[in-house]
Amino acid sequence: MPTQPVPTTTSNGAVVHAHEATVQTAQVTINVIRVGTKQVTQAMFRQIPYKELIDWDTFTLRGTPWGVVRYWWEGCRDGMGDGRTGMHILWQDGETLHRAIVFETCETNEQRALTLKAQWAGNAAFILLDRSRMAVHMLGNHGAYGAAYRLGETTYRLALSSADLQTVFDYWRYKVDPAYKETVYEYARRGSEAAYAALVEQEGLANRTALECLAIRSAALAEFDAIAQAYAVLVAQLQALPQLFIAV
Repeated sequence: MPTQPVPTTTSNGAVVHAHEATVQTAQVTINVIRVGTKQVTQAMFRQIPYKELIDWDTFTLRGTPWGVVRYWWEGCRDGMGDGRTGMHILWQDGETLHRAIVFETCETNEQRALTLKAQWAGNAAFILLDRSRMAVHMLGNHGAYGAAYRLGETTYRLALSSADLQTVFDYWRYKVDPAYKETVYEYARRGSEAAYAALVEQEGLANRTALECLAIRSAALAEFDAIAQAYAVLVAQLQALPQLFIAV
């Protein structure tokens, strides 16, 4: 009488017969960088010239990326980014190979300028909208100061930056507090007025209305986001590249 195969019961209760089971060997492709017949070593990779892969003016790639090399060394160059999630990219420009470092997140010089522009416009709008409270000396202490304002169908939440709060506080205190005026020198009062005027005039905002300042602020923030989105698209493309391996 033929012997029946012994069933095996798995942990989830399913029955698997031995004659039905097979073992498959997966094939793994390892992409190795070679020069001629020799594999590129760490020492050779360090000699590949560094060049930015991303054109920061157009947010396009300057050449053809080959792949990601997960190799770092002290002084290999930080690149433009947050310094935590970088990718070493090997890429081709014409007949020449370069390496570049691309970070998952970054803030460009243009974005930094837009951040300042948005903050200055927000400061100006805040000052224009809140002059009555400032004039009666309701700034309170020296901590962060902000409020929500509804104009038309939109609510804006504005706050003075910590760097500019002291300027505004000093200006209005010198201006409306007689007792405080007597305790400070005239040059200090003039200094606070000059600093306040310079703050309001940043980016040519002195003769703008609050709504105009808010429109400038919104446009700067939107431009900042557009740059971030364009950069994210490039990063996603580069993250999909194959990993390249080098020898020790």
